[in-house]
Amino acid sequence: MHTLPTRPLIRRRSAIASGLLALTGLWPTLGRAGPSSTFEARRFPELLAALGGRDPVESPLLRLSGPDVAEDGASVPLGIGTALAGVRQLLLLADHNPSALIAGFRPGQGVAPDFSLQAKLVESSEVYALALLADGQACFARKSILVVKGACGAGASAPLAEPGPDGPAPIRIRAQQLGDRVVVRALVSHAMESGQRQDDSGSLVPAHFIEQISATHNGATVLAAEWGPWVARNPVLRFELRGARPGDRITLSWRDNRGNSRSDSAVVS
Repeated sequence: MHTLPTRPLIRRRSAIASGLLALTGLWPTLGRAGPSSTFEARRFPELLAALGGRDPVESPLLRLSGPDVAEDGASVPLGIGTALAGVRQLLLLADHNPSALIAGFRPGQGVAPDFSLQAKLVESSEVYALALLADGQACFARKSILVVKGACGAGASAPLAEPGPDGPAPIRIRAQQLGDRVVVRALVSHAMESGQRQDDSGSLVPAHFIEQISATHNGATVLAAEWGPWVARNPVLRFELRGARPGDRITLSWRDNRGNSRSDSAVVS
């Protein structure tokens, strides 16, 4: 293992630190504080304090997957997973986005510490996976992704998807048993506007994004996650669950920064 290098710019390290602070409850949620400047307010020493004073170390047991080259930064597939024991939280961060946080996951009973979804990257960037362990240690992995077309240009996304007369669009969930695990895939229909994109007239489209998403297995919470505005529009969330059987019910629920919410279920097949 290698200690976190000191050569990256303070801005990069401050973005990582603030992304962590947001998810550990030491910083207001993005829905209240706004998506652009809050993550620049903290400095790297606060990251160490939040981790109990231990330096994060680079670990080969932490996996971060993504393309070497992303043609369109509006939807970049990312995966995070680990063989480390005692995982309390997994975070995805991008150092060149206006705010570092992409998403954070708190796996519960039976959920493997292995997740995938799509993110927005405004430009070529170092992307980080960060694992917080129950014993207070922290490990990271990183990957450089070259972005051909960034996510924040005018017209870079489809028109804003407002809830219809029946409320937000349903979450399309598939829960399929494969061996000793159930693989859950959920298409979460949401605009996921960052507040940084301009419309055709040059005006900023207001921020509109999911803040919290959770999953239950037969009514018991097995996953709690916090998302920032840099999760892609209409993302597909994937995770795996042990201990579920055909006929069991998997429910996903979300709440966004405007107070909208949605909850849908699927039966394990």
